[in-house]
Amino acid sequence: KDLLIMISIIGAGPAGSYSAYLLAKKGLDVNVYEEHKKIGDPIQCSGVITPALEPLIKIKKDIIVNKINKFRIFSPNGKFFEVKIKPDYVFDRGELDRYIASLAQKEGAKFITKRFTDFSRKYNKIKMKFSDNKIIETDKLIGADGPYSQVAKSAGLFGERKYIIGGSGNETLLVLPGSGQDGLSCFDLVDRFEKKYKVIAIYYDNLRSLQEFNNYINAILKKE
Repeated sequence: KDLLIMISIIGAGPAGSYSAYLLAKKGLDVNVYEEHKKIGDPIQCSGVITPALEPLIKIKKDIIVNKINKFRIFSPNGKFFEVKIKPDYVFDRGELDRYIASLAQKEGAKFITKRFTDFSRKYNKIKMKFSDNKIIETDKLIGADGPYSQVAKSAGLFGERKYIIGGSGNETLLVLPGSGQDGLSCFDLVDRFEKKYKVIAIYYDNLRSLQEFNNYINAILKKE
């Protein structure tokens, strides 16, 4: 074990916190940088997870909301078929994130509220840059900051990613985060409106004002 090695992890979701837990458990120095003040907020995706998680960590029963033992796949005409599965767990996703982070903290990992923006290499060190313009050195860097990973972008690993668009209409229907409050999921919206619209589920990151949001939406509409 080389206790002088500093490992930095960007993102305190399940992947980042679990990595921190394993590394800190081995006695390594680990810092986890998370841009949001409260881990697990805002919720990034659903809390449906298979029992494959059980061999990895002991799950607290009070964060399990429900169990799923079957699901149905519907076609546009309303017909469906049903598939039985080994029970999947439905977690309180925010509590799950915080629980895994707490395991890492108990092993000695430190969690720091900062938004990562870029990194560079100098000699054997990695220099991380954050939104407050602070530069922090580290030996190893792990990007656990999701599908829009800024670490991957900074490393040139992000590649060209495109939207997946459903629907065959000439008009565009944008599905915004928080839409479907009447119980419709994005998939239901695609199914319902696919003949009339092109349905696009979008992602927007760190928009500071309503004007920035409007500019972002207008840019997408121009592309489509």
